[in-house]
Amino acid sequence: FLPGESEAIKLGVVYLLIFGISQPFMTMEIGSTGCFNGLGQTMIPSVLSIVLNVARIPISYLLMPSFGIYGIWLAMSGSSILKGILINVLLYFYLKKKHVTDQ
Repeated sequence: FLPGESEAIKLGVVYLLIFGISQPFMTMEIGSTGCFNGLGQTMIPSVLSIVLNVARIPISYLLMPSFGIYGIWLAMSGSSILKGILINVLLYFYLKKKHVTDQ
């Protein structure tokens, strides 16, 4: 950063705080997606990812009047959290259905 860009630094700090919360869920999503891919079930994580990534746009529009630019970051972080939770729930039920977890 250059001197005099204190506003950019402040925005960067908030950006990193918001996205930092979603990082553990993003790792859960990546791991579970890899598990699904290894099981030959690539459609499940693909559809979930596409749907929730596209949902970021209307959610951002809804949040921006109240939160400004932070609304976009909250929508992106929130969708990552939701993807991480949902993909693990789907993986659990998929494995349970296939009796993999009953060993």
